[in-house]
Amino acid sequence: AFRALEAMYAGLVADTGCDDLLITSGYRTVADQQGIWDRNLAQSGEDYTRSYVAIPGYREHHTGLACDLSFYTDAGATIPLVDHEYGSWIWENCSDYGFILRYPSDKVDITGFDHEPWHFRYVGKEQAALIKESGLCLEEYLAQE
Repeated sequence: AFRALEAMYAGLVADTGCDDLLITSGYRTVADQQGIWDRNLAQSGEDYTRSYVAIPGYREHHTGLACDLSFYTDAGATIPLVDHEYGSWIWENCSDYGFILRYPSDKVDITGFDHEPWHFRYVGKEQAALIKESGLCLEEYLAQE
């Protein structure tokens, strides 16, 4: 997955000249996820936490196949993909490198998570192309098999 992410980064740089892509989160231990769960629960309540934070032990970040992406500035600030001029490049091209946008906005009722335009899952080039072409989310795609 990391080699594929490196290739996607190289493709972004080649196509746009932008080299400001940032992995904001990659592999997480269950303990890391528990800390994220506890902080969100205390700060934002149960409804928000259940919509955006996976129960510890059930997060894709535990697999090493998921990552959260953003861009950064020279001053060290992060810029969400939705606010960056090349964020759409990531969404449009991620499947060429084996990634899918894991939680699309039109699949919230199926995935059980609110839209996360920053969260990508490595599934391999062939599956990513099939998922993109079908318009399905991962749950729907896996249910077909």
